[in-house]
Amino acid sequence: ATELGPLLCRVDPVPELAFPKLRVTAKRLVPLPPGSAEEIDIADRGEELEPAEWAQRLRQLAAGEPGRLLDVRNSYEWELGRFEGAERPELEYFNTTTPEALGLRSEDKDQPVLIYCTGGIRCEFFGAVLRQRGFKHVLRLRGGIQHYGNTEGGDLWEGRLFVFDRRN
Repeated sequence: ATELGPLLCRVDPVPELAFPKLRVTAKRLVPLPPGSAEEIDIADRGEELEPAEWAQRLRQLAAGEPGRLLDVRNSYEWELGRFEGAERPELEYFNTTTPEALGLRSEDKDQPVLIYCTGGIRCEFFGAVLRQRGFKHVLRLRGGIQHYGNTEGGDLWEGRLFVFDRRN
């Protein structure tokens, strides 16, 4: 992985074009979940944990420390693979992801909420939604599952990772 300022960039060389018909268009970041305010402060999205810190937090959860481990992907992605102890999301589409849909309650607002996704993009947005809704300790996996797997290997991961392209 390469650092580009605050961005984490990884180059995965492949022998052929990964996106043979790549087209870039400007769109909204992601569709807002129902009940979200029109404006989300994306700068306030919780704390980002490096993969080694993430693994340490997962071990602490497994040892009984308080907190919730939430997969922000859909249920199909969860079925294929997940971190040990992650709760199954009953979701088909990201734009239906709300704190309530993931089983979060008002009493969860004071405990750590660890969220992860494939590459970190969904967590960037959903972390901001959680912070806007009053969750105080939102912890996101930097670079998502992919960055974790490339740095920590399969430790604490069960199954395989679903990606829609040829990323490693």
